[in-house]
Amino acid sequence: MNASIEAESAGDSGKGFAVVAQEIRKLAVRSKELTNQIAGIIEEIKQKSDRLSDEIEISKEVGKRQTQLINSAIKSTEAVYKNTEQLISTSERIEHSNDSLNEIETKVSESLDKISASTEENAAGTEQVSANAEEVSASMSELAVAIRELIDTADELVKHSKLFK
Repeated sequence: MNASIEAESAGDSGKGFAVVAQEIRKLAVRSKELTNQIAGIIEEIKQKSDRLSDEIEISKEVGKRQTQLINSAIKSTEAVYKNTEQLISTSERIEHSNDSLNEIETKVSESLDKISASTEENAAGTEQVSANAEEVSASMSELAVAIRELIDTADELVKHSKLFK
């Protein structure tokens, strides 16, 4: 603006200076417009940068949460793995115990078979003893009858012998 005033006061010799001043003024206006545009772009970049920064913070928080969840999942998986190992170990012990129980069951079954066979033998022996006892009883009855007959015969003989005396 000052250059325009100086060019007018210089008269004809300042016309070239006035053209330059006019161009400088246009450049200044254009420079101001471009500066305003650049300021707008910078403000837009700043806003986008702030949003991006906020989104990065949110992303970091989400990342931290995901890391916590992953760590929790890893711990849970490790716990499941340990529990599975314990379950397998317990299953193996149960299987071993079942094998032992099956062996014991087989031995008990064999012992019961032996006891049953022995009981059958004892029952047969008892029946034999009972039959023998019945035979002895029958023989004793016959013997008692025979003794009774002998006594009767002896009594008869004593009676008859008294007759001869």
